[in-house]
Amino acid sequence: MAYIRKRGKGYEYTVSKSVNGQSQRIFKCGFRTKKQALIAAAELEALLANGLNPRSNNPTTL
Repeated sequence: MAYIRKRGKGYEYTVSKSVNGQSQRIFKCGFRTKKQALIAAAELEALLANGLNPRSNNPTTL
C-alpha cells in the first residue's frame, strides 16, 4: 500500500515491500500534484504485484 505525503510544494509516495522477511521502502518525490503521486505509486505497486524489480532500468523478475 502506498503512503502519499506533501513535502514542501510537491508530493512524494512511499511503498513498502517485503523481501526475505524484511520490509524495504521505495520512495520517490517531486510530483506536483497528489494525483500524479497516486498514479505513479499505483504503477509501482502493479510492477511489484507482478514480481518485477522496479529499481532496475530493465525490470526483471525478483
